[in-house]
Amino acid sequence: MSTYIHHLMKSLVKNKYVYHCRKYAYFDDIRNIFWVHQDSIKLSNTFSTMLVLDSTYRTNIYRLLLLEFVGVTSTEMTFYIAFAYMMSEKKDNVNWALEMCHDLLNFKDISPKFVVS
Repeated sequence: MSTYIHHLMKSLVKNKYVYHCRKYAYFDDIRNIFWVHQDSIKLSNTFSTMLVLDSTYRTNIYRLLLLEFVGVTSTEMTFYIAFAYMMSEKKDNVNWALEMCHDLLNFKDISPKFVVS
């Protein structure tokens, strides 16, 4: 795992983010990372009418796809809900990120945690 990813993981823990990682079946390398802050979960559950997705490809230091989940408040202010780094835009990876978003935003226990699948 690269030092950049190590730094990201330390920052997620330090700042109390809830995050999930997917690893390759036979390797220790992380394939996908999904993270969300507890405050973003609360905001999203309060203003759950609209969710906007956007992605950038290979423009970051990790050379990974960054998927952003953005919400909109009743006063038309936008806020970040969650993020996911993915190895590719394959259907399996995008479905995984969408499932993580759905599960975490509908989950009532929002304590910081780390899950590897």
